This record gives sequence, structure tokens and C-alpha cells, in this order.
Amino acid sequence: MTKRGETWRLRSPYGSHLMNNSTMKSVAIGVAVAVLMLFVGAMGYMMARTDDGGSSSNAADTDSDGLDSTDLSTTAPTVTAPPVSAQPIDPTTTTTEPPIREFAELFEELRPAVASVTAVACDTANQGTGFLVGDTVVYTAASVVVDAAELVVSIDGKSIEARVLGHDPERNVAALVLDEPVVDITPMEFSKRPARVGAEVGALVRPVSLPLTLTVGRLASVDESQPATLLRTDADAELGSSGGPLIDQRGQVIGIVSVAADDSGAITAPLSAVAFADVREQLAGWVSAPSPPPETFCVGNVDLSEIDAVAGELIAADTSHPQIPDLQRTFAVYSQSINSSRAEDAFDLLGPAIRDSSDRAVWAEGQATSKLWDWRIRDVTNVGSVLEVRSVFTSTQDSEFGFDGASTCTRWDITYDMVPGQFRGQSYWLINRSRPTAGSGPIDCDDWTPEPVPREQLDSGENSELRRTDRLAGGTAHEWEIGVGTVVPDPGPDATDDEDETGLVELTPQTLTVQVVSDGGFDPVVEIYDESGALVAENDDAAEGSTDSRVEFTVTSFQVLSVHVRDVSNRSGGAYDITFTTETNA
Repeated sequence: MTKRGETWRLRSPYGSHLMNNSTMKSVAIGVAVAVLMLFVGAMGYMMARTDDGGSSSNAADTDSDGLDSTDLSTTAPTVTAPPVSAQPIDPTTTTTEPPIREFAELFEELRPAVASVTAVACDTANQGTGFLVGDTVVYTAASVVVDAAELVVSIDGKSIEARVLGHDPERNVAALVLDEPVVDITPMEFSKRPARVGAEVGALVRPVSLPLTLTVGRLASVDESQPATLLRTDADAELGSSGGPLIDQRGQVIGIVSVAADDSGAITAPLSAVAFADVREQLAGWVSAPSPPPETFCVGNVDLSEIDAVAGELIAADTSHPQIPDLQRTFAVYSQSINSSRAEDAFDLLGPAIRDSSDRAVWAEGQATSKLWDWRIRDVTNVGSVLEVRSVFTSTQDSEFGFDGASTCTRWDITYDMVPGQFRGQSYWLINRSRPTAGSGPIDCDDWTPEPVPREQLDSGENSELRRTDRLAGGTAHEWEIGVGTVVPDPGPDATDDEDETGLVELTPQTLTVQVVSDGGFDPVVEIYDESGALVAENDDAAEGSTDSRVEFTVTSFQVLSVHVRDVSNRSGGAYDITFTTETNA
């Protein structure tokens, strides 16, 4: 009888040989045994065919429970496929047990798979660590990518944009997908053994402003009271470490680093990690069936979902039309998208009359150097389903894009036709047409002075002081009216020409002093105009960098003076205190 893989030969490969009687006897016995085995096999095969064929004689031999009573030792064995596992199979998990090795050796081997993750939110940027688990999949901490508008993963000297497949802030884990695959890097492997207190562990992390770092310590405790088991170590933690792999001495991942910090960014505890065994299925589920968070869309440095809260600060209004809040939202998104170099998004706020006749890329390119500031809604008029909205604003741009091919700063007065529409799935007013407001046109900023916005009307007494606090919107001026001087009584019809000498109509001069102190947001110019509209006093030292302005004017009779406050550049604004002091001259 032959063994599998062996051949018994009667002819030697080196030539023929005569066999002796003993040899011939052995061969004969071997042949006989082989023939016997062939006979037994054939009989077994015939019996199996008879049983399986369901003949009438065998059918009578079955037990009442339907099982065949044939001796199972004579039947062919049945091969059953193993059941399909309900658990996700992690392709990066090895089936063989790696040896225990030095962490320094593991660091050199695993370092290419450890990435730096930079998440740019609307008003902040966050940095953490991640690690490669497939050619396009990276695991990290949810705290690294929360509210991210843009994600960049730096690995093996390359920066690759990424998207969130899924994240769980409560467990502090997330899965990312890269926009292009990473080749020639071996993904991390995972351990199926439970973490053991007292074992040596190592964290491969990329702290903020530091290179890839290996932090070694011991597993101090296993905290099962958290949403996912937390592996607490005695190793030091650094900002930027969250999301890195915590490995055992075999180089396999046992946890995802989670660093505890307060609101100021100070570390509050040693390095810990979410036990990978608790989140394995969740992470694999996001890879096979992504569940990304809602898209974070930035308007300048503001999340679109929060634009309503700040639209009134970005866009001022001089009218109380009921649609003002919605119009402020449109112009806020439009202007801030252009200002943050996302003109393609501003294009989506154009109505069909402009959008259908314009090329998106060409239009956006024309806005590439533009910035829009000091936007004010002056008036709103209903014309059927259309709103005619008069707006004034300032733009800065490269000179070639100026209204005259030379202006780098322009003040605009434009009337927009606004129509209802959709933007990012929400109802918005869209800019459908635009035209210069009648009687107005673009003006170079050097030739423009903002139109004053009326403030409070004040009446001062003799030797008095009045204080007010206000906020100047960018690109505007404030106008305060204040009565100063002595009111002369009417002498009546019987008065003589010499009554001036009697003191009945003698006038006492009064000096008005106006002082404006800004909070640093702008550099104030203060101007005083008399009742005829003539400029009678101004602070000659108005200049950029000066937040305190003072001006005086003396009257010899009662007048209602107009005090204007604006920024020296006519662009910025901010909070300020204004003080009106009157003093009777001796």
C-alpha cells in the first residue's frame, strides 16, 4: 500500500535489478493486499449507492424517527461547511501569534502606519493621531474630527484629504476614508487577547509640534464603567496623541488613545485608551456601511448651522421689513463665502436669471481676489413675489477687477431683485438680478464718505456732561444731535433798540467738548456741523492707531449741532464711548 506522495517502483531509476525470492514474496503480498482493498472499496461504494437510492428493501429498514438504521461505519463521511461568522472579520488580524519583542524594534516596524490627522473646523484647527488599518481606512479618536469641515491625513510624507465614515463622541472613536489609497505600508494588526493589568504597553502618537513618539508604560487599570472599556496606563499623555494606537509587546493594537484635557487644553490624567475589543464591530460597521455626520459648511469662520445667530452682526439693516432676518442670512452667507475663498458656494445663492447665463468656474474666478465688507440693507420693497433690496457695501479687489480697471477699494450702492429658492436644502432668498441704485454708482473709497446714521437727540444744560455708549458698524457714520447755548427770550413788541444794553438779551458763550474713545476696533474721526450744515470743527489729529479723539466748538447763541463719528478708514467699526461736556465761558 502506498503512502500519499510516494511511489514504489519495480524498476529503479538507475536501471533494472534482479530480485531474490524474499523480495518477490514481499511484492506478491503487497499486490494481494492492494487487490483486497480495491474489492472492499468497491463493495462499500455499491452499498452506499443502494442506501442512497431509496430502494424498497432499505425503506423498510428505517426507524420511526426517519433516521436510516444502516451501520454508519460503512457509509461515506459527510462534509459540512463551517457556519458563517456573524462577527465582522478584520482582515488585518493575523491568525498566528506574533512573538514578544522590544518596543524599540516594534516602533521602527510600525511607524509608517501611524498618521497625523489635522481637522479644520470653521473657527479652529485640531490635530491628533490616527493609524492605517487598510489601504484607504484610518482609525482615530472622535474628539480629533468633531465638527471638522476639512480633514487632512499626513502619512509616510504625504498629505491626503479624508472624510469621516462614522464617529461616536461618547466612545471617542472614529473611522476615516482617504481620498486616495496608501501603498507599500502594512496596516496595523489587532489583538484578540484581553488586556491584562500590569502588562507593558506602548502608544505610537504624534503630539502637537513633536515628531512621531513612542510612549511606554504599564496598564494600570481596566475601567469598565465607561461607555467603552477604558484602558488606563501610567504613561504620560501629550496633546495631539488622541487617536493613536496603544499596542502590546507583540505589536498588535489593543486600544485607541484617548487623552483627557480641560477647556484650556491642559492634560488632566495619564494616557488612556478605548479598548479595541469594545469598538471593533462598531468601527468595522462604519467601513462596510458608512454613517458620516452632517456636513459642516463654513461661512467664513462660522458654521452654516449657526449663521442665523450672527447674520445680524455681519449685515446691518436700516429698515424693519419683516424679511430682514432672512435677507441678512443670504447676504451673510454670500459675502463670507467670497471672503473665505469659497466663491463656488456663493454662486449657489444666485437666482436662475444669473446662474443660468453664467459659467460657475468663470464666475468664481472673477471673485477670487474680492473681499466684501460693511454691508448694509438700506431699503426693501415688495414687487409681487420679488423683493427689491437696496444694499450698500465696500469691496476690495485687485485693481484689474475694479469697476474702472484701477480701483482696489470700491463703495457700491446696488439694488438686488431677490427671489425665493433653496440653498443647502433650506429656504433662502436668492440674488436673481442686480443693478446700480438709481442716481448712484460705484465710488472709489478715497472719494467716499459714509452717510450718517441718526442716533439720539440730546439737549445739554449749562455746565453739564452727558455720556453714551454705542456701537459703530463698519462702513457707517453716526450722527448725534445736541442743543447747546442759551435760549434768548423774546423781548416782545414793546422792546426798544437799546434793550441789548440792559442785559435782557445778553448772550453767554458756551463751549461744547466731544470726546470719543473706541474699544480698539476702529480709529475715530469726530466732526461738528452747525445748523447750516457747515463743518465747524474736527479733530485734526485723527489717524490710524489713535483710539481717542477730542474736539471743541464754542457757540454764542443756542444751536442744534450735529456731531458725526466715523472710522478714519471708513471701513471698520466697533464699540465706543462718547461724552458731551458743556461749559459756560466767563
